[in-house]
Amino acid sequence: MPTPKIVVIGSSYSAAAAFNYLERSLAALREPFDLLLLSNKNHYLNKDLLSQYLCDSCNLEDTCQWLRGIVFLRAGVSYLESDILNIGFQSKTIFTSKGEISYQYLVLAPHNDLYDEPAFDKESNAFIIKNPDDVLRLRIHILSNIEKAVSENNPEAKNLLLTFSVIGTDREGIQLACSISDFTNRLLRNHFPEIKKSFLKINLIEENNLISINKDPFFNNRIFYNLNKRGIALLTNSHVNKIENNIITINNKDKISSGTIILSNPKSSSALIQKLYKTKSLDSCNVDLYLKLEGLEDVFMIGELAKCMDIREDFPKTDLFYNDQAKTCATNICTKINNSPMKLLKSDLEINFLSLGYRNSLLECRNIHIDNVIAWFLHRMLYIFCSLSWKKKLRAFVGLICNIFGLSEFEQMNVYELRQKKQAIKK
Repeated sequence: MPTPKIVVIGSSYSAAAAFNYLERSLAALREPFDLLLLSNKNHYLNKDLLSQYLCDSCNLEDTCQWLRGIVFLRAGVSYLESDILNIGFQSKTIFTSKGEISYQYLVLAPHNDLYDEPAFDKESNAFIIKNPDDVLRLRIHILSNIEKAVSENNPEAKNLLLTFSVIGTDREGIQLACSISDFTNRLLRNHFPEIKKSFLKINLIEENNLISINKDPFFNNRIFYNLNKRGIALLTNSHVNKIENNIITINNKDKISSGTIILSNPKSSSALIQKLYKTKSLDSCNVDLYLKLEGLEDVFMIGELAKCMDIREDFPKTDLFYNDQAKTCATNICTKINNSPMKLLKSDLEINFLSLGYRNSLLECRNIHIDNVIAWFLHRMLYIFCSLSWKKKLRAFVGLICNIFGLSEFEQMNVYELRQKKQAIKK
C-alpha cells in the first residue's frame, strides 16, 4: 500500500490548525505517511486580535504564530514556504515556484489576502488594518497628530487633527472604533493632559440604516451602549463617494473633515482562488458537511472562504469554529485512508465574541451575555485554548497575566529603562 501524501495549503489559522491535527491523527494510526504544509508565508495571523493590539489589550506576539512551531517536524512531516502557481486537480499536482508536488489528499485553507486598493489608500492619513505593521503605523500617526494638536492654535486645524473616521460598521469597524477611542483617551489622560477629552471626535460611518451583526437584539443593543458610552458618532445611511485631502464626501453632498481615516474590511479576495477559478468575483467556495470541495472527492476546504450551505450564514465564525473545522477535516482524511465512515461537521456550541476596546469584550453563549473585563478575559482564554502548541499556549497565558498586572509591552520597556537608570546611579 503506497504511503498517503497529504498537502495542506494556506497561511491562515485554519491551515495551521489542520496541519496540527493531521500530524496528531496520522501519528495515532501508526502507519507511514507524508504530510506537508505549503504556504507563501512563515506565519499565520490572528486578525481578530489586531484591534486589541491597537489599544494594548494584548501583545504583538499574541497576534501571530510561527508555522514551524505548531507541530514537531520529523520524518514524514515537513513545511515548505513557496508561492502556489496553480493546482491540477485531475493530475493531483501542485505547481509551485519551487517545483511540482503531487498529493493524494489536499486541504485548501486560504484567506482573503488581496485588497482592492482604493484611491485614498495613497494618502498619508488613510489606513487599512491588515497586519501588525499597519497597527504600528496607525499608532505612530495618532501620536503624531496629538502632538501637533498640542501646539496648534488654529481651532479648525486642531479639530482636524483630533477627528478620526472609521468607514464600515462590520465586526472589524466596530472593534477598531472602540480601540481607537480607548487608545486616544489613555494617551490624553496619561501624557497629554492639556488636551481635553471632549476635543476628540470619532465617527463610525455606515452605509446601511442600522448595525446588525448578530441575530440577538441584546447583542446589538450592547454594541450601541458601548459606542454611546465612548461618544462615538454613528452616521447611518451614509454612502462614501470620495475621500480626498482629508475630506470624506457622503451621499454626494455632505462633507466630513477627518485627520485620520480607517477603511474597515475593504473588498478583498484570495490570490489562490483567483488562480484556480480565473475570476476576481468569487469570494467563497462551496463545501459539504464533510468539508469536501464541491465536485472533488479528495480535496477538502476549510477556513473563511469555505461556505457550507447547511450552516446558517449568521453562525459565529470564531477561532473555535475554525478549530472545529480543522479537527473534522483531519478526522475525515484519516477515515478515508482507513475506508471508514466520515464525520459530519457539527458546531453545537455557539460562542460569539466581539472586542470593544481596552480590556473590554462582549460574549454571547446560548442566550447568556457577558461584557466588560470578564468577557475580555474569557475571550483571551479562548484564544489560548485555540493556540496550536503548548509553548504558544504558555506564552499567551503569561502575556495575559502580564497584561492583567499592567506589564504591557511598552510598560515592560519602561521598567527596564528605570532599572538601567537605577544601576547607573548606584555606580
